[in-house]
Amino acid sequence: MVHPASPIRRSPTAAKGRAAARLQQATAPEAASERLQKALASAGLGSRREMEEWIAEGRVQVNGETATIGSKVGPRDVVRSAAAASTCASMKSAPAS
Repeated sequence: MVHPASPIRRSPTAAKGRAAARLQQATAPEAASERLQKALASAGLGSRREMEEWIAEGRVQVNGETATIGSKVGPRDVVRSAAAASTCASMKSAPAS
């Protein structure tokens, strides 16, 4: 028995399978970033205003550099402070010790 042709037409050069899915994931745009003080407050380290004070005092670093007010962080950024060191992705849960 012969099956009819698939109604989905692909380009002959289009990648197929798991490798294509991994490539799409690797080249996808970065997840939305958020302001550093909001991320720290969401992690439960204090209020946004208190986090702004920490940033102004130089107590917070992003990727090894002293953060400034208005800095944005994403899932791949490493945030270090006097109280915690964690990645932004894990900030929504408990801060690392």
